Amino acid sequence: MDLKERKKKILHAVVDSYIESCEPVSSSELKHRYFDSISSATLRSEMAALEEMGYLIQPHISSGRIPSAAAYRAAFSAFSSAPLFTSASISSIAAAFSASAFSTFSPLRSLAMVSRVAFFIAVFLSGL
Repeated sequence: MDLKERKKKILHAVVDSYIESCEPVSSSELKHRYFDSISSATLRSEMAALEEMGYLIQPHISSGRIPSAAAYRAAFSAFSSAPLFTSASISSIAAAFSASAFSTFSPLRSLAMVSRVAFFIAVFLSGL
């Protein structure tokens, strides 16, 4: 099911907020953290529509909403289709791995830089 741009942004904000807090996400929290220009009533309406579409779950009648498995799939597919590196980050990674910059600790520094640029954890295993 194709989501409109605003629904996508709201869905990603709910997923992000829920991953951070492990608490149901309210419309007022979304307004405060992500959507200052959208009213809480509009956010509640959009969240209700996302719930009907199967992307959100409301565990209790008076609680916020939590993402469903479909919401995580939608958020991940949007993330995985985005380019991981910019041309500037590719240039800095290439410079870190250049032969002239290579020293005893360079592989560790290079790996740390790749980790920072890609926002992923990196592990270095030496052949000790």
